[in-house]
Amino acid sequence: MKPRLLLVDDDAKILSGLRRQLHSRYAVTVAEGGEAGLAAIAEQGPFAVVVSDMRMPGMDGATFLARVRVAAPLTTRVLLTGQTEPAAAIRAINDGQVFRFLNKPCPPETLDRCLQEAVVRYEAARDEESALAAVLADRRVLDHALDPTVPAGDALAAELLDALRNGEFHLRYQPIVALADERVIGVEALMRWTPAHTGLVTAAHFIPAAEATGLIRPLGRWVMSAACQEVASWPALSVTESLRVHINLSEGQLRDPQLAHDLQQALTLSGFDPRRVTLEIDHGPALSERQPLASLRTLCNRGMELALCGFTDAALLRDTAERLPLAVAKIRRHLTALLPTDEQHSGVLFAQIVATAHDLGIRAVAEGIETDAQRDAARDRGCDHGQGYRYGSPAEAGDLLTLLVGA
Repeated sequence: MKPRLLLVDDDAKILSGLRRQLHSRYAVTVAEGGEAGLAAIAEQGPFAVVVSDMRMPGMDGATFLARVRVAAPLTTRVLLTGQTEPAAAIRAINDGQVFRFLNKPCPPETLDRCLQEAVVRYEAARDEESALAAVLADRRVLDHALDPTVPAGDALAAELLDALRNGEFHLRYQPIVALADERVIGVEALMRWTPAHTGLVTAAHFIPAAEATGLIRPLGRWVMSAACQEVASWPALSVTESLRVHINLSEGQLRDPQLAHDLQQALTLSGFDPRRVTLEIDHGPALSERQPLASLRTLCNRGMELALCGFTDAALLRDTAERLPLAVAKIRRHLTALLPTDEQHSGVLFAQIVATAHDLGIRAVAEGIETDAQRDAARDRGCDHGQGYRYGSPAEAGDLLTLLVGA
């Protein structure tokens, strides 16, 4: 059966030409304008992929795709447009969560490759939905022992299951900068949960419950997939084309034998370059186990970088680097905070970590930079990169792009 494709444009000639070009490989439906497109989704859906023009009377492409996102969340959304203004692209990212931006005129081979990748993504999302439905049906997952420090126990785990179904998780991105010139060189993808009945919930609150119930794998797959897809979809601007994305891995994910497979699938579906991925891990018991170490080495061999977080000890950095191919050492925020006022102790420890990192060919990142004094102290001690509220709080993708474009 051919994948189902919906093309939306206000120009009948363009729609006719695209239909002729694509009908041999796809079951093509066309709609002249956003309202007609929404009607087609309601009456003829589901579609694997929706491709929309940007400039259309009555409802532009960003607004249309935002409504498609609500009406058919599994459908992959593509924007085919002659517009290259960053503001329009940012709005489409924020509201429509587009998979790809394609510029008119689009070469047939480029469009075909994009559609093939978009169909694969739709099929993966559909399979994930089916797998999640099976988990929801099997309530025995809630009988697992939960971390006693996690509030609400079984109730929280049940909420996590529902949140995955309802699309309540999202990512925010915090800039990572080169301290020498304060140029943004990467972003850390941070998972957030916005339940319908409460405000924003950070990962520290729900990850223990996810690990205890076995839900960490679908949650982790979602983060890896969303981060790779979103950053890959950002418009190709000089400030975005080489940005690295940092993805956090929990202890439970490190112990999952399918970790390397899941991350590779996220990269394949998004088309994101693995050489732009940095995997962030904490120093914990999993790093003394054979299988997690093997998984991390496999991922590094595929081009990804490894960052170890929370350093306060140069000796620990050297010991860990003997077992893992570290590329980045992130220095704990409380040490960064003390730099301007505790030069004799914190300043010396900080400098030792940076010197050890450089001796091992590892880049040093100061976490938690909030003031100019902390930035200056970290830079004076040779630290390569910095992260913290001095450079920006975790922000939605569109807000971050606005910041980058205006920088």
